[in-house]
Amino acid sequence: MRLVRGATGFRASTEPPLPLVDVGLLRGLCFDAARVAHAQVGPWREAGTCSFHSVSVASQLASCVALFHAHLPLVAFTVTPPAPGQPIVGFADPPSWAGTFEAGGLQLLGPLTLGWPIADVDLGGLSRAELDQVAYWRPRSLSDLLFNWWD
Repeated sequence: MRLVRGATGFRASTEPPLPLVDVGLLRGLCFDAARVAHAQVGPWREAGTCSFHSVSVASQLASCVALFHAHLPLVAFTVTPPAPGQPIVGFADPPSWAGTFEAGGLQLLGPLTLGWPIADVDLGGLSRAELDQVAYWRPRSLSDLLFNWWD
């Protein structure tokens, strides 16, 4: 996987702003997916101090947390709610109803991809400021880089 500018959520003050994924679109897709899954959408958590938005989607059969990258059209799923400041754990395969997100233009990320060691990820599309952050924080996996609490 080749990462592009914005993957870390960082930029230099001299660079143009990072792109933002439309939060209204993401929320709409959540409610569309919940209808398909006969599920309820929990409270929406804005990116703020992290690189992702999150929301729980729960049905009588199962629940998960959807993580939406704030700057790139990526979505991943966990069985464990994110703990502020901690690495994300419990990544899960996209649920059966996740096709709603894919149809909305998002790339679904599963645990195998998210577990790739950073050494196996193409960082060539990142900016110098992002590469500096990667060198400082030393993420071990793709998930650590994409879904982070770096400040």
